[in-house]
Amino acid sequence: MPASQLILFLAGLILWAIWIAALGDLVSRDPGEIKRGSRGLWLVGFLALPVITGIIFMIPAAKQFAVWPPGDLIFSILWFFARFASWLGLPVFTGLDVAPIWIAVWAVSALVGVAYFLLVSRSRPTIVGSVGDIITILLAVNTALIIGYFLILVTGSDPIAAYQGLYEGMIGDKARFAETLVAMTPFVLMGLAVAVGFMTGLFNIGAEGQFYVGAMAAAVVGSSFEGLPLLIHLPLTVGAAMLGGGIWGAIPGFLKARFGAHEVINTIMMNYIAVKTVDYLVKNVFRDPTASLDRTPYVLESATLPIWVSNSRLHFGFWIAIAAVAVIWWLMYKTTWGFQMRTVGASHGASRYAGMKVGRNIVLAMAIGGVLSGLAGGGEVIGLNGYLPAAFTSGSGFDSIAVALLAKSNPIAILPAAFLWGGLRNGAGLMQVRAGISRDLIDIVQAFVILFVAAPQIVRFIYRLRVVGVKQVVVSRGWGS
Repeated sequence: MPASQLILFLAGLILWAIWIAALGDLVSRDPGEIKRGSRGLWLVGFLALPVITGIIFMIPAAKQFAVWPPGDLIFSILWFFARFASWLGLPVFTGLDVAPIWIAVWAVSALVGVAYFLLVSRSRPTIVGSVGDIITILLAVNTALIIGYFLILVTGSDPIAAYQGLYEGMIGDKARFAETLVAMTPFVLMGLAVAVGFMTGLFNIGAEGQFYVGAMAAAVVGSSFEGLPLLIHLPLTVGAAMLGGGIWGAIPGFLKARFGAHEVINTIMMNYIAVKTVDYLVKNVFRDPTASLDRTPYVLESATLPIWVSNSRLHFGFWIAIAAVAVIWWLMYKTTWGFQMRTVGASHGASRYAGMKVGRNIVLAMAIGGVLSGLAGGGEVIGLNGYLPAAFTSGSGFDSIAVALLAKSNPIAILPAAFLWGGLRNGAGLMQVRAGISRDLIDIVQAFVILFVAAPQIVRFIYRLRVVGVKQVVVSRGWGS
């Protein structure tokens, strides 16, 4: 591998981290430390070159709008936004295979970030509140990628080719970006399910089982009731998936509230019950007799989620997931129920003293998590596969725990966390083809991301970040609560 590519890669990752830290320092610094008027000037100047960089990239690509179907316009804008958001990462992940003017503008932009970091910052980067969480997470991803780089290097493969494949597999073109959104959708819903449990002080390990039950319910209802119109059959099928998952999630919640049974043990056991029961039902009770494989009958067209983007598998379940984020955010932060659930998560004793019904909130949180996970399972059946096969394996339930941890149980932050997880899963295949490495390396990178997010002190030590006035947030009180 040419030394120039190695230098570009390492320098790019380091400058990326500095840029993030410096921007966080700017937006979180006390206004009294910066002269009046200069704050906005620095912010505009600091962001000007990145914007120019994005424009340079987007102008030639924008010509494609003329040939894309009008119905795909929103998706096209999302894709361009994803490419623009990676303005600094693109030259890094694609080596030197970009226009020289693009690399020049990117380099100048990075140098502007370094200049700001050296000239404006009077101390080490200050991390305050949610800005600090965002910076810590981004630096955790950055550090995990650096470690992954050296792991690939040790195996004798080309790290630049590997990360180029990963990047292109995530958002390299319209089709791959659509597949990333497809992979992202269940992570959004199930990440929300786990996050609601975390905010209520519960460790919901049962998202996988709730996913299976929701998928089974959707497969049965979706393949029945022939002749129903779409406006009735589709909501009925979606409702069945939500109801099945909700009931399955409420059971361990009730056991926790009524008998004090630990939700971790109960949800793990119920995962096995759900998987084996669904497998039995698919093979023996609801098996399609005309099929050569063990599976349920095809879902009727009246119960199928419409495709959103032409010539892709991306369906309207993506927008259901986006709506779920808004609903959960509103529920947890704008309603009395959400306030009570978060208070229960902070302290059972204080909640009881305030007159809140701890048991009811525990059952409610687990039921909401089940509804979201069941919706994710149903979406996979009526949006992608069209049927439920036997020995169906997901794994999304356990990955959703990582998504919720990465987002620190923030419903809005679930979106980028799920996008990252879906992108890593979708890009792993092309990464393997380009560099000839194992897909297991993606799991290693994901593990390092979670390690650094779960232990932010490591990231702060590496980048010498100073924490000022950070409010400690309870991520989970499930163990031992």
